[in-house]
Amino acid sequence: MAPFPNKGGFIMLHTMYKSFAISLVLALFLSIGVPFGTGPLIVHAAPSAALNFEGETTANTTSGITTSNSSDSSASGGQYLQTSSSTAVGSWVEFTVNVPTADTYSVEFGYKQNTGRGISQLSVDGKNQGGTVDQYASTAAFTSSNLGTVSLSSGSHKFRFTVTGKNASSNSYAITVDYFKLTTGAGDYSVKDYGAKGDGSSDDTSAINSAITAANAAGGGKVVFPSGTYLSRSIHLKSNVQLYINTGATIKAISGIDSPESNSYDNYQDFGHSHWHNALMWGENVHNVKIIGTGTIDGNGVLSTSDNPGSGQGDKAIALKLSSDIEIGGLDDAHKLNLQRFGHFAVLATGVDTLNIHNVHVPNFTSGQRDVFDIMQCNDVTVTDIYSEYSADDIVKLGSDYSLGYKRPMSNIRVDKIVGFTNCNLFQIGSETAGDISNVHVSNLTVLGAGKAGFSISVNDGSVVDGVVLDGVNTMTGTTAPIFIEISNRGRAPGAGVGKIKNVTINNVTATNAQSSKGEYTSTIAGFKDGNGTYYVENITLNNVKITAKGSHPNSDASITPPELSKGNYNVKDFGIRPSYGFWLRHVKGVTFKNTTVNFESNDNRYAVVVDDAGNIEFNNFSMAKGTGIGSRVQLKNTVKSFYMHDSPNLPTVGPADITGTKTY
Repeated sequence: MAPFPNKGGFIMLHTMYKSFAISLVLALFLSIGVPFGTGPLIVHAAPSAALNFEGETTANTTSGITTSNSSDSSASGGQYLQTSSSTAVGSWVEFTVNVPTADTYSVEFGYKQNTGRGISQLSVDGKNQGGTVDQYASTAAFTSSNLGTVSLSSGSHKFRFTVTGKNASSNSYAITVDYFKLTTGAGDYSVKDYGAKGDGSSDDTSAINSAITAANAAGGGKVVFPSGTYLSRSIHLKSNVQLYINTGATIKAISGIDSPESNSYDNYQDFGHSHWHNALMWGENVHNVKIIGTGTIDGNGVLSTSDNPGSGQGDKAIALKLSSDIEIGGLDDAHKLNLQRFGHFAVLATGVDTLNIHNVHVPNFTSGQRDVFDIMQCNDVTVTDIYSEYSADDIVKLGSDYSLGYKRPMSNIRVDKIVGFTNCNLFQIGSETAGDISNVHVSNLTVLGAGKAGFSISVNDGSVVDGVVLDGVNTMTGTTAPIFIEISNRGRAPGAGVGKIKNVTINNVTATNAQSSKGEYTSTIAGFKDGNGTYYVENITLNNVKITAKGSHPNSDASITPPELSKGNYNVKDFGIRPSYGFWLRHVKGVTFKNTTVNFESNDNRYAVVVDDAGNIEFNNFSMAKGTGIGSRVQLKNTVKSFYMHDSPNLPTVGPADITGTKTY
């Protein structure tokens, strides 16, 4: 806590108890004629609530572990749970507990150390919580570890302790669980106790950063923003600290944001992607950081959407670099965190592992909001329950650039329940694609309008994108192109070649009113060809996809051959008008359509589907409307090897056959 202002001095006592915390501030006014100790006594009490779960009595399930209860007078409750000596790496014991109230909790883990002990990792609902705990010691003793804070909804949650290894001096992987405790209120640091006014006119930067520093120095804690408007320059995030933004609390950026740090590699990507310090909130090499609550983070018109922000201006709300165990979001779907007028990025995360973004609302500001979430070369990421009313650029973007000075692979990404309107893409992989990206699972996209695509994969800088799934229920309206998958050769990385896209599955998409204020273009899957060779998009499956195009194109458009993309061109519009209204495919191998329907609102005299330079193409129950001014639904161009069409209305059964030249059906 910050000193209470007075004419004399102050004494501060901060007492932390196992199940409750009380902060005492003794204000001793020492003025002329006032004896020591006769001033007012001001007491701030914040009792905490604790949920204690005993290892030996809490219901559990196990895998690879045999457990038993042991008695010991030093244990909490007089007993503790231990596993057998046959315990191995990967074994686990999982406790299912009920949390009565949604809140943010500090997690304390009690266990018995001894010589024959392994190393455990706690996960809460499948997400690692805190660091590993080495239970080895040369002598037996009961102890505990602080495993950070976790935001939990009310209801059932799973706490799993997994064996990850053992100390070199240990002769066993066995672990123990004496208890685990969830505590609220302990370790809270109100920014107002550090001098923040929250009055909408005072500069609260110093007070906010002082509270964060104090929480970090104490080993971690929750920095609380009570209701009010807090004006701030750059806020410096630190490890093991949570920012909790209460309902009615707004953090507003003011001029004087930190200057961008130097970066020797900033020529390989946009300015905004190359710097992190020029943000309202930033952290570098930080761990176990949370920005949680139901209040608002507001760029206040100070954060620039430009690629060249002015001095002291800043261009992003939250920036994180080379960090881990990060959580940003609200409490649940009805209690979201608000991010608005955030400049170039609401969140830029680069080289961050174990990132959880959830329950965020972006209000309808038609200026000052560019990209929402740019997730760059990160691993083990979840982005879910997002409602973005307006953004000028992508809402959820996965990419991998060269801003760190090396290529960093990206994997294990889950994106779910994204609703929004954007002048760009609702979901995109790219355009920055220097490092490989794999194992991406996307579901339940609701596009309310998109100036580019609803779902896009754009590989331009040499990476391999492998293993992407879109499923759930996906609806798109007012979208320039519902689906866009392409390769180009922009090459913004040292030694970059031409990249690859392979093993993509797209399920359950319904697209209507397929146009936006930026135009309308056909859903596209296209590889790349230049003087050095042809680079194919490979192994794409589309199932239960229904697209209704706007239509109204003349038959002359069916003769168009879109250009091969020149260097630096990779957007939906760059191919121009396609010769088909439903799907246009070029330089592809292994594309399968199942249970797919394409039609139009107004008569369209282009083909439904054009396939140009391809292999292993299958149409299985593919229904296509045909315009009145064209004789065929499908056109195959150049060489199409192993083409197979069957069980498709108004279309013959074909092949598998090799087609050369031009063939229509």
